[in-house]
Amino acid sequence: MSMKKLFQKIKELAKDGMFHIFGGSVVSKVVGVLSTFFVIRHLDKVAYGEYVSANNLFSYFTAFVGLGLANAALQYCSEKISDQKRNGVYAYSFWFGGISNLLLFVGILAFAGLKVYTGNVNEAYYLCLMSGLPFVIYLHTYMQIVLRIRLNNRAFSFSSMVYSVTMLAGNIIMTVFMGIPGLIISTYFANVAGFGSSWWFLRKSKFFTTAFKEREPLPRTYKKEITGYGVVYAFTSFSSMILLLLDITCLGLVLDDSAVLADYKVATTIPTAIAFIPSCLLVYFYPKMVRAFSEGKENGRKYVKQMTKLFVGVNGGIFVLLILGSYPLIYLGFGEKYINVVPIFLVLCVNYLIHSVQMLYSHVLAVVKRLKANLALSLFSGGVNIGLNLLMITWWQSMGAAIATVITTCLITGLYFIYIRRFYNEQEMV
Repeated sequence: MSMKKLFQKIKELAKDGMFHIFGGSVVSKVVGVLSTFFVIRHLDKVAYGEYVSANNLFSYFTAFVGLGLANAALQYCSEKISDQKRNGVYAYSFWFGGISNLLLFVGILAFAGLKVYTGNVNEAYYLCLMSGLPFVIYLHTYMQIVLRIRLNNRAFSFSSMVYSVTMLAGNIIMTVFMGIPGLIISTYFANVAGFGSSWWFLRKSKFFTTAFKEREPLPRTYKKEITGYGVVYAFTSFSSMILLLLDITCLGLVLDDSAVLADYKVATTIPTAIAFIPSCLLVYFYPKMVRAFSEGKENGRKYVKQMTKLFVGVNGGIFVLLILGSYPLIYLGFGEKYINVVPIFLVLCVNYLIHSVQMLYSHVLAVVKRLKANLALSLFSGGVNIGLNLLMITWWQSMGAAIATVITTCLITGLYFIYIRRFYNEQEMV
């Protein structure tokens, strides 16, 4: 590509809001990491480990917030359909997704009761505080997805920054006065603030007066299709995010040491935080990828090939910077008491690079509505990871958990690649 074409492409991306997404996400993640630095430095390691255990259990529920209906709206509203039908999808996904969070509320309280029964009173208390979070998380997530569908990238970016700045301020202030419960309460405030800012932008564009009034009634079969997509997407997201959650769960079961959980959580913090980079690429390119495949399967294939090169190049550069800066990042960010986690951190950086490509491939299957295959691969990865964790943790403790995650990610990324190649060949024979 010539320099003239490169600059023209960059200009087009900037005009289309790409750098607003990245700028907002960079600010949001930097603020989030700074908040984490402050919180972890000022909390006792064992107390923080108890919170990590409770939050890890809560995280299993977060994939099912709204039963995936917000992401179903992203898929179906990005397709070429009438405005009235799109408004029907908006309304259905909002109400049905919101009401479904009652199931999560009950489930979280049930696990809190189980924690009381097993003697983990502090963890039970934290879970009770978290039980209402699915409702506010869904409001925030839904409104942001509507902004994505409408390609209002500047508003999306601003809403993300409002959420993150509120989270930072809340974490610092409320942790000082309330300790760990303050962390949880500040999450409520941040989600409400993010929802409020998105609502304000959508209200200005008269979204609510059209989406919930000027809509086409959806046939029952179409609602069933949307719900099915959302549920499978939720299970797929659950299976995709389960790897790091399983690490902490298995460490807790095998070693039963809150300090070890705190160490591993610190090692995962930065690799998890910078996952916003491939996520931002997917936020921006997902609707475009949907349109590419809807215009022709060969167009979609070419688009994915370009995206793969982009993902490897961008995330490969980030990987190198993380490796070179590993010691100062851990020492300056979390303090000397966590310097022992650097080797684990390096292994998880390798996982970050490979997982970024896996994220792209899993979204490709979502775009072409091969969610059952996506779910099967994700569930298989979870099973493999559990087996490897239970084996390797007994040998190498926390390092064993990190190695198990990398092996699993390599295996599943390879299987995604093979499946997508087969999918392309199937399409070529049609």
